[in-house]
Amino acid sequence: MGHKPSPSHVISRSTMFSIDQYELLDFGDGRKLERFGAAIVDRPSPQAEVSRRRPELWESVDLRYNRERTNTPDQLAWIGAPPSAWQIGHEGTRFELQPAPTGQVGVFPEQAENWDWLDQQMDRLDGREPRVLNLFGYTGGSTLAVAAKSAETVHIDASKPVVEWGRRNAVLSQMGDCTIRWIVEDATKFVQREGRRDRTYHGIVLDPPSFGRGPNGENWQLSSSLPDLLALCEPLLLPVGFLLVTCHTTGFAADDLHRIVAQQFRGRPGTLHSAALQLTTAAGESLASGFSVRWEGS
Repeated sequence: MGHKPSPSHVISRSTMFSIDQYELLDFGDGRKLERFGAAIVDRPSPQAEVSRRRPELWESVDLRYNRERTNTPDQLAWIGAPPSAWQIGHEGTRFELQPAPTGQVGVFPEQAENWDWLDQQMDRLDGREPRVLNLFGYTGGSTLAVAAKSAETVHIDASKPVVEWGRRNAVLSQMGDCTIRWIVEDATKFVQREGRRDRTYHGIVLDPPSFGRGPNGENWQLSSSLPDLLALCEPLLLPVGFLLVTCHTTGFAADDLHRIVAQQFRGRPGTLHSAALQLTTAAGESLASGFSVRWEGS
């Protein structure tokens, strides 16, 4: 008979990139100032509700994102130009960076803590030839974290350019020969198909957006779509496996995500934890950057 997951506890540890690769310089007034490699980037951050601590640092930036300059879907809203061959690295993984129309640059530095946890899960599953499914995989940070430990990995994203970006990151990271299936697909449709095939995985990773569309116009809305997707994922996950769900959606609380996951996994032996994701300046000031819920089978 299954047991309910253990009560949540919030982890607030911040695992950072090395300081020569990434640094949160300052934040405030709805924006954050970051350094990616040699480039200083100023872009929005709804969680940055305080006043800026170091206003002098904002006077000289390489790239600034301004939504008001986006007048058409294909017009970038960036002021400035990125360095040529713009890249950063973390623990042997390389990321190609470029300014995107959404205000992203190709990597979420706060995810480094989740990558460390995935690395621990791979160690726990050592010898089992693990298979991992990464849904909404973006440019492949989590995919490469598990592929580095020889996991057979399936990377799903609805955007073909983003999937190709992930492939390039694998090559940059000298993982081009790893067993990774790069698939452009709607996450829900793919999971439904895997269920019909009775496929199973040792790990499932999800980093869903607030809103989105699949490659064939499928609609996604976090609050209404995520519970159904998790219900489809649950039978795919082996008892000894793990689940990682990350959320960056403003207004969607960690308790809400924890409750949704707990509901779907209530009959399984295992532990369930909530992790607050943060970025921290050199002065120790922390910026909330989303949260994750982690389930580990026992």
